[in-house]
Amino acid sequence: MKLETERLLLRRPADDDLDAIADIHGDPEVMRYIGPGEPWSLERAVLGLSRWRAFWVADGFGMFVVERREGGRVLGHVGLLAWDPETWRPGMRAAIGPDAEIEIGWTLARDAWGNGYATEATGSTGSSR
Repeated sequence: MKLETERLLLRRPADDDLDAIADIHGDPEVMRYIGPGEPWSLERAVLGLSRWRAFWVADGFGMFVVERREGGRVLGHVGLLAWDPETWRPGMRAAIGPDAEIEIGWTLARDAWGNGYATEATGSTGSSR
């Protein structure tokens, strides 16, 4: 599944996204208010991509990689996550069950902030391709 907006392409994560996701999530300022507020290691980025892909398979929804249509640069990710309301940890909706809380979230590279990408990516302007 791919979605396009005026400036962005949203697509499922791929192995080729590892370096970009590791760079984005390795920035302490980007991660300051996400989860425990700690940058990701390369190993954590591998785990993150693996989990995002597994969520798509198990639940039929998950994180999209956000890429600029012009030039193809990965800017971050946006999508839906299922959270266990008892532990407030993300997981597969199929495993959490019917009480799962669904949240939209995003993380963008610091130099992509302030350009309206999060609003554009989470808005209803996308068309399925």
